[in-house]
Amino acid sequence: MRLIAALDGSLVEMMREEALIVGKAGPRAVKESTNLGKAKARAHVASALGRRAGYLLTSRVYENGPGDAAGLIYSRWKRRGRGGQPSDVLAAHANGAVIEPRQSKFLYVPLVRGRLSRRERRIFQQGAGKVDVVPIGRGRYLVVERRRRGPGKPIALLLPRVELRGRLRLAPIYQEAERDLRTRLVRYLTPAGNA
Repeated sequence: MRLIAALDGSLVEMMREEALIVGKAGPRAVKESTNLGKAKARAHVASALGRRAGYLLTSRVYENGPGDAAGLIYSRWKRRGRGGQPSDVLAAHANGAVIEPRQSKFLYVPLVRGRLSRRERRIFQQGAGKVDVVPIGRGRYLVVERRRRGPGKPIALLLPRVELRGRLRLAPIYQEAERDLRTRLVRYLTPAGNA
Protein backbone atom coordinates (compact mmCIF):
# COMPACT_ATOMS: atom_id res chain seq x y z
CA MET A 1 0.00 0.00 0.00
CA ARG A 2 2.80 2.45 0.88
CA LEU A 3 4.54 1.70 -2.40
CA ILE A 4 1.33 2.41 -4.32
CA ALA A 5 0.72 5.53 -2.24
CA ALA A 6 4.28 6.72 -2.84
CA LEU A 7 3.83 6.32 -6.58
CA ASP A 8 0.29 7.68 -6.61
CA GLY A 9 0.76 10.30 -3.90
CA SER A 10 -2.56 9.76 -2.11
CA LEU A 11 -1.57 8.03 1.16
CA VAL A 12 -3.99 10.07 3.28
CA GLU A 13 -6.90 9.28 0.96
CA MET A 14 -6.06 5.56 0.92
CA MET A 15 -5.84 5.47 4.72
CA ARG A 16 -9.23 7.21 4.96
CA GLU A 17 -10.78 4.58 2.66
CA GLU A 18 -9.27 1.74 4.69
CA ALA A 19 -10.49 3.27 7.96
CA LEU A 20 -13.99 3.43 6.43
CA ILE A 21 -13.77 -0.26 5.48
CA VAL A 22 -12.66 -1.21 9.00
CA GLY A 23 -15.37 0.99 10.52
CA LYS A 24 -18.07 -0.84 8.56
CA ALA A 25 -16.61 -4.37 8.79
CA GLY A 26 -16.54 -4.58 12.61
CA PRO A 27 -20.20 -3.77 13.35
CA ARG A 28 -21.38 -5.78 10.34
CA ALA A 29 -19.47 -8.90 11.45
CA VAL A 30 -20.63 -8.48 15.08
CA LYS A 31 -24.27 -8.10 14.07
CA GLU A 32 -24.28 -11.12 11.77
CA SER A 33 -22.39 -13.35 14.23
CA THR A 34 -24.68 -12.31 17.08
CA ASN A 35 -27.80 -13.09 15.05
CA LEU A 36 -26.38 -16.45 13.97
CA GLY A 37 -25.46 -17.32 17.58
CA LYS A 38 -28.93 -16.30 18.77
CA ALA A 39 -30.60 -18.47 16.12
CA LYS A 40 -28.51 -21.51 17.07
CA ALA A 41 -29.05 -20.95 20.81
CA ARG A 42 -32.81 -20.58 20.26
CA ALA A 43 -32.88 -23.85 18.31
CA HIS A 44 -30.98 -25.59 21.12
CA VAL A 45 -33.29 -24.23 23.84
CA ALA A 46 -36.38 -25.09 21.78
CA SER A 47 -35.19 -28.67 21.28
CA ALA A 48 -34.54 -29.10 25.02
CA LEU A 49 -37.48 -27.21 26.54
CA GLY A 50 -40.09 -26.72 23.82
CA ARG A 51 -40.64 -24.42 20.86
CA ARG A 52 -41.82 -21.38 22.78
CA ALA A 53 -38.93 -21.48 25.26
CA GLY A 54 -36.52 -20.52 22.49
CA TYR A 55 -38.12 -17.09 22.31
CA LEU A 56 -36.83 -16.31 25.81
CA LEU A 57 -33.45 -15.61 24.17
CA THR A 58 -32.86 -12.25 22.58
CA SER A 59 -29.83 -10.29 21.41
CA ARG A 60 -28.56 -6.78 21.12
CA VAL A 61 -25.67 -5.14 19.29
CA TYR A 62 -24.06 -2.09 20.84
CA GLU A 63 -22.06 0.24 18.61
CA ASN A 64 -19.57 2.57 20.25
CA GLY A 65 -18.25 4.53 17.33
CA PRO A 66 -16.82 3.40 14.02
CA GLY A 67 -15.33 -0.07 14.09
CA ASP A 68 -16.24 -0.64 17.74
CA ALA A 69 -19.21 -2.94 18.39
CA ALA A 70 -20.23 -5.66 20.83
CA GLY A 71 -22.97 -8.29 20.58
CA LEU A 72 -24.86 -9.71 23.55
CA ILE A 73 -27.14 -12.76 23.62
CA TYR A 74 -29.21 -13.01 26.81
CA SER A 75 -32.45 -14.44 28.17
CA ARG A 76 -35.47 -12.37 29.04
CA TRP A 77 -36.45 -12.29 32.68
CA LYS A 78 -39.90 -13.25 33.94
CA ARG A 79 -41.68 -12.11 37.06
CA ARG A 80 -43.10 -14.67 39.47
CA GLY A 81 -46.66 -13.80 40.41
CA ARG A 82 -47.91 -10.25 40.78
CA GLY A 83 -45.06 -7.91 41.55
CA GLY A 84 -42.78 -10.85 42.31
CA GLN A 85 -39.05 -10.88 41.98
CA PRO A 86 -37.76 -11.18 38.41
CA SER A 87 -36.05 -14.47 37.67
CA ASP A 88 -34.02 -15.85 34.80
CA VAL A 89 -36.08 -18.81 33.64
CA LEU A 90 -33.33 -20.37 31.54
CA ALA A 91 -30.65 -20.14 34.24
CA ALA A 92 -32.24 -23.00 36.18
CA HIS A 93 -32.20 -25.19 33.08
CA ALA A 94 -28.66 -24.19 32.12
CA ASN A 95 -27.03 -24.47 35.56
CA GLY A 96 -29.42 -26.75 37.42
CA ALA A 97 -31.49 -25.72 40.44
CA VAL A 98 -33.34 -26.98 43.50
CA ILE A 99 -36.92 -25.82 43.99
CA GLU A 100 -38.22 -26.01 47.56
CA PRO A 101 -41.51 -24.89 49.09
CA ARG A 102 -41.55 -21.57 50.96
CA GLN A 103 -44.60 -21.68 53.20
CA SER A 104 -45.57 -25.34 53.20
CA LYS A 105 -44.07 -28.75 53.66
CA PHE A 106 -44.59 -29.94 50.05
CA LEU A 107 -44.66 -28.68 46.49
CA TYR A 108 -47.95 -29.41 44.76
CA VAL A 109 -47.43 -30.68 41.20
CA PRO A 110 -50.73 -31.23 39.34
CA LEU A 111 -50.92 -34.26 37.05
CA VAL A 112 -54.08 -32.99 35.35
CA ARG A 113 -53.36 -30.96 32.21
CA GLY A 114 -55.13 -27.67 31.69
CA ARG A 115 -57.95 -26.41 33.83
CA LEU A 116 -59.75 -28.56 36.37
CA SER A 117 -63.23 -29.76 35.49
CA ARG A 118 -66.17 -28.93 37.76
CA ARG A 119 -66.06 -32.45 39.18
CA GLU A 120 -62.33 -32.18 40.01
CA ARG A 121 -62.81 -28.75 41.61
CA ARG A 122 -65.64 -30.17 43.73
CA ILE A 123 -63.35 -33.02 44.87
CA PHE A 124 -60.75 -30.53 46.08
CA GLN A 125 -63.35 -28.33 47.76
CA GLN A 126 -64.99 -31.22 49.61
CA GLY A 127 -61.61 -32.33 50.86
CA ALA A 128 -60.41 -35.40 52.70
CA GLY A 129 -63.36 -37.74 52.07
CA LYS A 130 -62.85 -37.78 48.29
CA VAL A 131 -59.08 -38.13 47.95
CA ASP A 132 -56.40 -40.47 49.25
CA VAL A 133 -52.81 -39.46 49.89
CA VAL A 134 -50.60 -42.42 49.05
CA PRO A 135 -46.91 -42.47 50.07
CA ILE A 136 -44.68 -43.43 47.13
CA GLY A 137 -41.27 -43.30 48.85
CA ARG A 138 -38.49 -40.80 49.65
CA GLY A 139 -40.94 -38.37 51.28
CA ARG A 140 -43.13 -38.11 48.17
CA TYR A 141 -46.89 -38.62 48.03
CA LEU A 142 -49.46 -39.21 45.32
CA VAL A 143 -52.91 -37.58 45.64
CA VAL A 144 -55.50 -39.95 44.18
CA GLU A 145 -59.22 -39.39 43.62
CA ARG A 146 -61.15 -42.11 45.46
CA ARG A 147 -63.59 -44.05 43.24
CA ARG A 148 -66.23 -46.63 44.12
CA ARG A 149 -65.08 -49.04 41.40
CA GLY A 150 -61.65 -49.54 39.92
CA PRO A 151 -58.41 -47.77 40.70
CA GLY A 152 -58.39 -44.12 41.68
CA LYS A 153 -57.39 -41.35 39.32
CA PRO A 154 -53.99 -39.70 40.09
CA ILE A 155 -54.51 -35.97 40.56
CA ALA A 156 -51.25 -34.55 41.92
CA LEU A 157 -47.85 -35.21 43.44
CA LEU A 158 -46.68 -33.78 46.76
CA LEU A 159 -42.90 -33.39 46.67
CA PRO A 160 -40.53 -32.07 49.36
CA ARG A 161 -38.31 -30.56 46.61
CA VAL A 162 -37.62 -30.72 42.89
CA GLU A 163 -34.10 -30.90 41.47
CA LEU A 164 -33.54 -29.68 37.92
CA ARG A 165 -30.48 -30.95 36.09
CA GLY A 166 -28.69 -28.53 33.82
CA ARG A 167 -29.90 -29.53 30.34
CA LEU A 168 -28.78 -26.57 28.27
CA ARG A 169 -25.27 -26.46 26.86
CA LEU A 170 -24.99 -22.93 25.49
CA ALA A 171 -21.24 -22.36 25.95
CA PRO A 172 -20.23 -24.28 22.77
CA ILE A 173 -22.74 -22.25 20.76
CA TYR A 174 -21.32 -18.97 22.06
CA GLN A 175 -17.75 -20.15 21.36
CA GLU A 176 -18.77 -21.04 17.82
CA ALA A 177 -20.26 -17.55 17.41
CA GLU A 178 -16.92 -16.04 18.52
CA ARG A 179 -15.05 -18.13 15.93
CA ASP A 180 -17.61 -17.12 13.31
CA LEU A 181 -17.02 -13.46 14.23
CA ARG A 182 -13.29 -13.82 13.53
CA THR A 183 -13.84 -15.42 10.12
CA ARG A 184 -16.48 -12.85 9.14
CA LEU A 185 -14.23 -9.98 10.21
CA VAL A 186 -11.33 -11.32 8.13
CA ARG A 187 -13.69 -11.83 5.17
CA TYR A 188 -15.09 -8.29 5.39
CA LEU A 189 -11.62 -6.76 5.67
CA THR A 190 -10.42 -8.37 2.42
CA PRO A 191 -10.99 -6.38 -0.77
CA ALA A 192 -13.45 -8.94 -2.18
CA GLY A 193 -15.50 -9.13 1.05
CA ASN A 194 -16.01 -5.42 1.69
CA ALA A 195 -18.07 -4.77 -1.41
